[in-house]
Amino acid sequence: ALHLLKSQEDGSLVYMGKVGTGFDSNKMRSLLQLFKPYIVEHKAFPEATDDDRSSIWLQPVVRCEVQYASLASSGVYREPVFKKLIDNK
Repeated sequence: ALHLLKSQEDGSLVYMGKVGTGFDSNKMRSLLQLFKPYIVEHKAFPEATDDDRSSIWLQPVVRCEVQYASLASSGVYREPVFKKLIDNK
């Protein structure tokens, strides 16, 4: 699964949940290769996740498009689906 963050206007990051669909194992392997230069030891947001210990954290520079059904009452995306990476130009 990919953890999702949203950038606020003030520059802070908000945890928006994680997405585990929209890619297969081959796509995930290629994404991990692409992500290697951005791996960091600590996550860029304070909120705890269910899998903090087993996650690989990245610098918050990689952007992706996600489709979702709605926002849950907790503020995270409901039924998120990975669509594509967005060029950071």
